[in-house]
Amino acid sequence: MVCIAINLVSLRMFDIAVRDLALAAGAFALAGLEGVRVGAGARRALAPRTATATT
Repeated sequence: MVCIAINLVSLRMFDIAVRDLALAAGAFALAGLEGVRVGAGARRALAPRTATATT
């Protein structure tokens, strides 16, 4: 998307280039959040379980 935006800037289509850069930033942010979510699940699976007392 960034390369497409650079190409659009060279064609003086700034509004579409900004839109593509915003989409690229959003995709990058979502990928980062997915990595955090997956990492949290892995930590939860590896955490030792504590015994609970039942009476």
